[in-house]
Amino acid sequence: MESLDVFTQDELDDALARPDVIPVCAGDGAFVVAGDQFVRAADSAHVTIRDTVAAEAGGWSTIVATDRTYVRALQAATIDASGSARISAGDRVFVRARDAADVTATTDSVVEALDAATVTVMARASVRATDACRVRALSSAQVTASGQARVWAWGKASVTGLDASEIDAWGTATVMATGSGKVEARENACVAAGGSVRVRAFGAAMVRARGRAQIEATDGVSITRHSLAATVSGGHVTDAVRFATPEEWCEYYGIEVDNGVAILYKAVDQDFNSYHGTSYRPGTEPYAPDWDGGERECGGGLHFSPRPTFALPRPDDSMRFVACPVRLVDMVVHPQGDYPDQVKARGVCGLVYEVHEDGTPVDPGA
Repeated sequence: MESLDVFTQDELDDALARPDVIPVCAGDGAFVVAGDQFVRAADSAHVTIRDTVAAEAGGWSTIVATDRTYVRALQAATIDASGSARISAGDRVFVRARDAADVTATTDSVVEALDAATVTVMARASVRATDACRVRALSSAQVTASGQARVWAWGKASVTGLDASEIDAWGTATVMATGSGKVEARENACVAAGGSVRVRAFGAAMVRARGRAQIEATDGVSITRHSLAATVSGGHVTDAVRFATPEEWCEYYGIEVDNGVAILYKAVDQDFNSYHGTSYRPGTEPYAPDWDGGERECGGGLHFSPRPTFALPRPDDSMRFVACPVRLVDMVVHPQGDYPDQVKARGVCGLVYEVHEDGTPVDPGA
């Protein structure tokens, strides 16, 4: 059959009446299709489909799909799915799924799911799911689950579980869970659990227990307990190293100390200011005017990390890094705190300088 570009609703209606053509909604117009039809969307067209319409989407088109429609989105399209719509999403497609929509996403597509939507993600696709959504994740897919979302993860999938979400993980899947949810881990899955998360682990799974997590494990499971409040039943349990002094903290993170001084790091914005506004401009010696002697873990001092990338608030943040010489006698560690990978100090003891993410100095003249 011949494809026919249409640019207005009238042209689309005429094309739909012809059995020998497939309409392609093109340009930047808005279109509505109902009944039992098949259309394509291209360019920046905005197409609303309902009933049992089937559609293919490409370009930068947007499709609003409801009822029992079906959409195959090939590249870069945006899909808003509700009702019982079924969506197949390819490269760099963005899907927002609600109600009982069913989405299969692959490559670099991104899905936002809520209500009772069902999502299958694979390859490098990612999904943010909440409410009562159900998610199947495999390959290298990434999932963030909140509310009462339910996730099954295998392959090399990674899942962040929040609130009361429930996660089943196997293969070599990785789970980071907090809140009050549940996790079941099998085979070689790896789980980091905090909050009051309950974990049941089997096979050769590995678990890191933080906060008030509750762990129930069989003999082959390796468990590292980072919090004395975490409860563990079964498995092979190792209590994490608890550093009580700046010297022990530096040794734990592999930081060289020269004459009582360690080089630590800070992530800053493009003007060399920290998140809280302190200037770390190269050539200066920042100090904390509100130094509290190290009593609190946060606030009342300057905070430093053992490596530049440790200081990033999020892995995808674009920031500059500075190296800061700090005396051990000016540092305080909080081994039972929420951020054991940082120390607090009164200030620096020498000029700070800009570094790359691997810690090597930046050439100011480059």
